[in-house]
Amino acid sequence: MATAFLGAIVGGRHVNGTHKKPLLLLLPVLLLSGCNYERIKNLSGEVEVPKTWFAVVQAKVLGPKCVGCHNPQKPSADLDLTEYNAFANGAKIEKGNAEGSQLYQSVKTGRMPKGKGEKLTQEELGMLKAWIDAGASATAPPPEKPAPPVIIPPEELPVLAPNYKAIKKLIIDTRCLGCHSGKEPAGKLNLSSYKLMFANSGVVTPFEPLDSSFLQKLSAFEGLMPPPPRPPVTEAEQSTIKAWIEAGALNN
Repeated sequence: MATAFLGAIVGGRHVNGTHKKPLLLLLPVLLLSGCNYERIKNLSGEVEVPKTWFAVVQAKVLGPKCVGCHNPQKPSADLDLTEYNAFANGAKIEKGNAEGSQLYQSVKTGRMPKGKGEKLTQEELGMLKAWIDAGASATAPPPEKPAPPVIIPPEELPVLAPNYKAIKKLIIDTRCLGCHSGKEPAGKLNLSSYKLMFANSGVVTPFEPLDSSFLQKLSAFEGLMPPPPRPPVTEAEQSTIKAWIEAGALNN
């Protein structure tokens, strides 16, 4: 019986005087159906396990929290976070240094996502920080152990106030360090620390906000800092910086 069945598949057979087409012709259809089944399973919500650390960060952090505004159709701040190319071209991160990366500081301080966007959780911040600190690789495999969450004590939560700590965290880190940091900072002005900020004469002159180029550049009509597409420093933020300088521009 088995031999007859195989013969029918390969060569066809006559039934009631009519030659039936070989069932072998049905095999491609059956195989195609199997492929479609796998595709349908994926479309129904089955997600492929990310194979790289970047893919994990993209699936669990960037995708849910960032690409709504930073995508090819809507690249806010000229930044598309849907592909690794953005990071390969220096997308506001310093590989190996999350704390010195504008992208990380923006989400850590809560400045991003904007508006009603849901802020990153401590676990998500930990994942992003660990990936950047490890070099922000596109090909490194996911770590065996999850990254520890980033714990921000209540006293360190960002609050705009006329002191260096708040100005550094909320304004300088998120608006200035993208250009004014590293070995070759723009205009030879490094703002990554209090000491470096005062290394150049006239950048900040204690008690004299009108003589402080740092403040003047933030409100200048020409040469405005930070340059687009970064958002300008608001009047409230400028007033806070002015009050800090008037009080002596202390390292407080």
